[in-house]
Amino acid sequence: HGNAVETFTRTKKRRFLFAVNWYCMKQKLREGFYRVDFIAIQKMATIHRLTHFKNVEMG
Repeated sequence: HGNAVETFTRTKKRRFLFAVNWYCMKQKLREGFYRVDFIAIQKMATIHRLTHFKNVEMG
């Protein structure tokens, strides 16, 4: 299983970006007017670790 960061594989990134592109197309957002961030949240007992991937590459 792994942690939240480890499970954001190349395949999951591709699916994530496909969903983002689909959403932007449906909302008629023009390319260049948005950026994509991915936030991974890992729960460890009573502590939560947040990892923020800023401006995920769209290509």
